[in-house]
Amino acid sequence: MYPAVSALITLLHNVLHHPYDMNANDDLQRVEPLLGILGVLAESKKDGELNRMHLFCVELRRRARTAVDRLEAFVFEYRGRNPLTVPENPEGLV
Repeated sequence: MYPAVSALITLLHNVLHHPYDMNANDDLQRVEPLLGILGVLAESKKDGELNRMHLFCVELRRRARTAVDRLEAFVFEYRGRNPLTVPENPEGLV
């Protein structure tokens, strides 16, 4: 289980720190099945460590989703002002 959780954390960490990546939304969708499995296992086994891992991953997904959503909102607002240019990595979004 640890390699899967490690991969999940790595992917979410990457999305959190690079929300402007073209694959960020797809990556967030890719983690859903693993989070679901991890949640079911944590609930069924009543294992404190699995539960902590699940809660950590859920919180990391929430933060990554927030970063992507904030960037999309910024780009939408910015394009309304000047549709030709969008900064690579706007400051203060992550």
